[in-house]
Amino acid sequence: MFGLFKGKSDSGITNRVAPELGSALVRTNRFPAELPAAVDGSWGRCSPLAVQGQPPALQQVEQVVPGQTQQGWRVDAGAGQPSLLLLNRRDNGLRLELWELAEGLGLQALRQRNAAIDADQARWASHRAQDVRCLPQQQVLVSLYYARPSARHGLYVYDRRDNRFQRLSERIEADPYGGLPQRYVDVLAAGPEAALVLFHTDADRLAAEVYVNRHDHLVLFSRRHPKGLALLTLGVDKGNVRRWAMQGSVLHLETTDPREAKRPLNFNWSLDLASVL
Repeated sequence: MFGLFKGKSDSGITNRVAPELGSALVRTNRFPAELPAAVDGSWGRCSPLAVQGQPPALQQVEQVVPGQTQQGWRVDAGAGQPSLLLLNRRDNGLRLELWELAEGLGLQALRQRNAAIDADQARWASHRAQDVRCLPQQQVLVSLYYARPSARHGLYVYDRRDNRFQRLSERIEADPYGGLPQRYVDVLAAGPEAALVLFHTDADRLAAEVYVNRHDHLVLFSRRHPKGLALLTLGVDKGNVRRWAMQGSVLHLETTDPREAKRPLNFNWSLDLASVL
């Protein structure tokens, strides 16, 4: 049974709460004025950095120099896994590579990990990571820019333990409230070993250079749900997420339906995650 809730009959808009929750999305009067200190996730760090050179002779530099540096993310070692570098390699075409690093603070690349990102990857003209975030259970969230040949962004989870990518979404859209540079994903700790991932899909054009995302998606990654549990699909009729926070086991959302520019609709929602955390 799907957790559907009623709203205005907008064609092509879906709202769904995962049945595993056993609870509904509840409209509230306001976003909490006071929240407890954010939980510090214990699943490691993914640090962006600028890199010069080519593997194995790599060097971290302080400043990005167009045409000279490459973008990368260092994933800390942990739970039997070595430190890892996700590197947007520029020679012979733009592509994302994964390199195991030697112990220490430097960038001594030891060996490359060969893992297919997508079954359709051979048809891509180029691809690069846009954003990289650490997740529980030795997993890494990768927002990926790729050309097929038209440009788009996809969302993938890389499992360091079995060297495998899982696709979350073939196409995601930028957060309309994220500012510049554009943001495509966000991660919120829901406990010491649980993380929520927020991403956006189905862009609709309202006017010249004005777009709205038809759906926001929240996925839970935890020890109980290492492959991800799709918690919530939120249609624009219930609002795009502007703020989100955890209060104990309860997720709070502040959302806006911006389709009527002169009369945007604002909402506040809560969702109890106790049954899945």
